[in-house]
Amino acid sequence: MFGADDRILRAFPFSAYLLALRTNYVNACALTRRADYLAVGGMSDVGEITMEDWDLWLRMIEAGKRGTFVRKPLLRWRRHEAGSRNPDARMRAAVAAMHQRHGGLRAKLRGPRARLRYLFDLAVAALDIVVGLSRWPLLVRWLERSSWRSFERQYRR
Repeated sequence: MFGADDRILRAFPFSAYLLALRTNYVNACALTRRADYLAVGGMSDVGEITMEDWDLWLRMIEAGKRGTFVRKPLLRWRRHEAGSRNPDARMRAAVAAMHQRHGGLRAKLRGPRARLRYLFDLAVAALDIVVGLSRWPLLVRWLERSSWRSFERQYRR
């Protein structure tokens, strides 16, 4: 990020649980296969809530497409003084609207096992911030696969 804010934005190991139960943490440099993008209908019009990207990622995990983490910064993103187009109140409303829009996904992840996995993945993200867990690509790949297998078992039942 450069401009009004000059820093490297952190990304975290992929977790369908964090995407479904928390908020969109996938940053602006995410890539996807064109076929997968088209298979889920591309960007949808979600109206005033302005979280089209999060909606796309949620539809992709619902369709069985998982993400993966890339540690290296691959994008320069200018941050303007005016900041985000999503002030706090609007952001809270957008998050609530996305939770409602994908209520079926969230309902399937209400059980204690899903909650435990969510907390584990949240701890992995926190550990990455503190100790740089993502410096070990094999460990990150293993954690992502483990989380995805757990998500698949919970969501596909």
